[in-house]
Amino acid sequence: MQEDGKKPLKSIEQISERIKILRFAEDLLSKFDKLLLSKGASLMLVLPPLIALVVGIGVWKEHRSPNWWSSFSPVVFDLELTPFMDWLSVMFLIAMLLMLSVTTAQAMISRMIVTYDSLIHSHLGNNIEKSHGFEQITQMTNDAINKRLLSTMITLLALLLQLIILVKGSFDDESEILRVFSLSCVLINFSLLIKRNDVEFNTSDEWGLVGAYKPAFHPSILNYPLAEILLTICDPLLRDKIEKVIEEINTKRRVKLDNHSFFEKIVLLHYLHDEGRMTTTDLISKIKKEYKIKEPSILFDLRLWSELISQIRKTCDPFNRLMTRTLQKNIDDLKQIRKSGYYFDVDIDDIFDDTGSMFVQLINASDKKRSVLLKTQSAHTEPETTTHSIELNPQGKAMMELGNRPWNSDLERREVIMSAADESSAWIWMNLKSKSPGELVINVRLEDSDGHLIDGRTLISLSRTPMLKRFSVMTSRIAFSIAFIIPLIRLGWWGLNIFT
Repeated sequence: MQEDGKKPLKSIEQISERIKILRFAEDLLSKFDKLLLSKGASLMLVLPPLIALVVGIGVWKEHRSPNWWSSFSPVVFDLELTPFMDWLSVMFLIAMLLMLSVTTAQAMISRMIVTYDSLIHSHLGNNIEKSHGFEQITQMTNDAINKRLLSTMITLLALLLQLIILVKGSFDDESEILRVFSLSCVLINFSLLIKRNDVEFNTSDEWGLVGAYKPAFHPSILNYPLAEILLTICDPLLRDKIEKVIEEINTKRRVKLDNHSFFEKIVLLHYLHDEGRMTTTDLISKIKKEYKIKEPSILFDLRLWSELISQIRKTCDPFNRLMTRTLQKNIDDLKQIRKSGYYFDVDIDDIFDDTGSMFVQLINASDKKRSVLLKTQSAHTEPETTTHSIELNPQGKAMMELGNRPWNSDLERREVIMSAADESSAWIWMNLKSKSPGELVINVRLEDSDGHLIDGRTLISLSRTPMLKRFSVMTSRIAFSIAFIIPLIRLGWWGLNIFT
């Protein structure tokens, strides 16, 4: 029995050691990819059209060499133009094959690490495979690997055709046909690479999977917006680490383990730090002093938090604008809110690729609990009407004291306002889907429980496809069409010469 108990433990230790080795390899491949392939020199997009140009020159010139090449070639290569282009295309295709192998290997290693991590979590009693987002992460890595393998196979086929050409001779009749098909493979590969929408991902960085997938769903009514948005955009592995930190904070504060109020304030501190509103020293000392968290902790990984805050801004741009307007409130604004008894604000993004986000902020500045209805109506969206039923808590003590106390600094003002607003506010996060490209008119109505209008807004948004994506799709279609037309023309010409 004792030996049986040691076997799983030994297996977990072996998996942990394997993960360390895999992470080291993944880190090297990921840095190489960022430096030369996907980013940096961007060879993954530069090399395919260059290969197509080289092979295309060989197809175009065939037996002919220009006069300038005849005087230049003997000095260096002593080759006709077409054989030289064949050799050059082989070297470029080998380089392309190596690059695709690097990116494919990195994706496979990342998938293995995610699988091993899930096994360790399962051993510890946390079945992370059933957590929100794990299925999307797995599907994303599988799709990326399959696409890269497809490009690798097409490149390998083009390379084999070029090698056969070198063996048979560049001026052989069959070589001319093979060269045309090699050009078709190169163009098809280029059409696939230029329109790919793969996102970069790795597990060697804590934030390596953040933003690598779109959550299948998200909460629509947020009470602690920064914390809830952050947990939504995080991948399952990182989310598990953050949830453990939240439990640690709540245990020390003696509140329920799923309470996000204190973690919300910590995320706000990082949000303000990212804006340059507070120094790194102030941020670290404030977290240590107020929340009794010691280093090392994920809360002090500034690079990670910079990436997380950037992802929040990227995912929820309307929310960031609402946050900015909230944090810029002065005493007169607060008095007006308390006088009216409520605060209502809404912001929307332009809709790209048929989907976009809209955020609504509601604050109850009265002494009573309020039940309200939020209705969104538009003939240009699907669905045309959405309704949210929202319960708003009465204003808390912090809200009642706003404007009656002096603030020592702008930073303190921002912290106090956001903390007071959280007590009696709700944020509504909606993803809009447009029926067709063009201008959208959206009516947002705030009603009481009886359906009487309290406030409303009329918003105008644009639904469109990003210009860069339109260009890449158009270029991909042109390259794909040429890849099929050229062999048909060449084979037709070849067959006509046979029968005449």
